[in-house]
Amino acid sequence: MTTAHRTIFQVSPTASGSGVRLHRFTVDEYDRMAEHGVFGKNDPIELLDGRLAIKLDDGPPYGVPLGIPPSEFVGQTAEAFPQRRFTVAEYHKLLESQALHPALRTELVEGWVVEKMTRNARHDSTVQRASEALGKRIGKKWKLRLQSAVTMDDGEPEPDIAVVPGPVGRFDDEHPRPSEVELLIEISDTTLRYDRGSKLRDYARNGIRRYLILNLVHNQIEEYQDPSGPTDQPKYGSRHIYKHDDEVVLELGGKRLKPIRVDEFIRPLPQR
Repeated sequence: MTTAHRTIFQVSPTASGSGVRLHRFTVDEYDRMAEHGVFGKNDPIELLDGRLAIKLDDGPPYGVPLGIPPSEFVGQTAEAFPQRRFTVAEYHKLLESQALHPALRTELVEGWVVEKMTRNARHDSTVQRASEALGKRIGKKWKLRLQSAVTMDDGEPEPDIAVVPGPVGRFDDEHPRPSEVELLIEISDTTLRYDRGSKLRDYARNGIRRYLILNLVHNQIEEYQDPSGPTDQPKYGSRHIYKHDDEVVLELGGKRLKPIRVDEFIRPLPQR
């Protein structure tokens, strides 16, 4: 691990149009990762403008996870070059090393360390509105997890809402795995492109059975089912759009819930 360049190029959180951004590592963070063995000593990476760049002169095969950041992160910042991604184990080491500032909120999606957005009032209100609507219907067998991690093969995202089996102490020692998640929900305003892009691919790749996007931009709910699993281009086989007058019918463990009106999830903004 070497530091190739010490310029830290900052961009605004919305520069990519996705409402989130990849984390740019400082020299101090990079040095702390090396000190705590987050990566191997011979890992072919160097710090370049805050990115973990692959040293191309080493030549493939590299034997480490790498890739080019998805389009929702690239924007106009010339980030489209091979970069080191994290495994879940490396991400855990990163968090344990305390290399990142404790106030920084991140999640691991498709191997990329993503800085989470600053939530606005409508987003948080929708989380509460949706969790209350679900809480009235799911029964004692199921539990809601709010903005908590799910451990996947290639990431550890923190969806806004996840429905998992109980009891409450079931996940005291480790986060739920995809097979234990019946439903994931993301509340999307500035993050809509991200939630339809990297997040959707990650959920489809890991077999999340049902994924809902509460789309605050268009005041609608997008329901995704039939995940492809780990293919070259993960996706969902079915997509259904619910508008403000529609009812959403969900199933948990094969049992159909009482229908939920879209306006129980989303409060439409007044027309101007």
